[in-house]
Amino acid sequence: PILVACRSLQALRRSFRDGEARLEFDDLVSATRRAATVANNLHVFVNLSRGEPIQTSMTRLSAEKTIETIEEASNVAYNQRALHKSVKFSIRKDYPFPLPFFMADAELLELAIDNLLDNAVKYSYPGTSILVEVFPANYGREVQFSFRSEGIPLSPADFERLTARGYRGETARMTSPEGGGLGLWTISEAMKAMSGRLEVIPSDEKGLLDFRLCFKCYL
Repeated sequence: PILVACRSLQALRRSFRDGEARLEFDDLVSATRRAATVANNLHVFVNLSRGEPIQTSMTRLSAEKTIETIEEASNVAYNQRALHKSVKFSIRKDYPFPLPFFMADAELLELAIDNLLDNAVKYSYPGTSILVEVFPANYGREVQFSFRSEGIPLSPADFERLTARGYRGETARMTSPEGGGLGLWTISEAMKAMSGRLEVIPSDEKGLLDFRLCFKCYL
């Protein structure tokens, strides 16, 4: 029901023109979208806890359209008024080469995207940008969606358990009381069900953490 309400609100949002009413409506859409993500995470968690595999409906998806989906999610679910946090999204949409197609479950992919955006917002330093772009990899055999942000550091011990169910890094527990350690675990399990994978690249010299959704290209 939450997801249905979210879709309906997003459709109604396009017809709003009044300034202040539009801002209030955007906040409602944002909160509902994030509530739908929480509900979907719990649904996946309950099914996996029962030993039930994640059901998928694989379709041929466009990397170009997926970038548009990510941009919409960043605008709808994570607008600045709703977040009360000064982070920005930078979505790269122009590329000097055609973006590939890949196989995925559209709803599971959207859940993974929402979780990565939520994590990036939750653990990024105020005033930083969250960078999203597409990379070809493995000599063109893969497409990778990269979510990079400057945020709280992860220790080597964190990387060993980052996708374990219920795990949160020590710094994350100290700096953010939100979260139950299900986000990255859910993403990892969803990616496995779609024959993809989640990659986490350690901080570089600028302090950027890079989370990537990796899929095999499909002609």
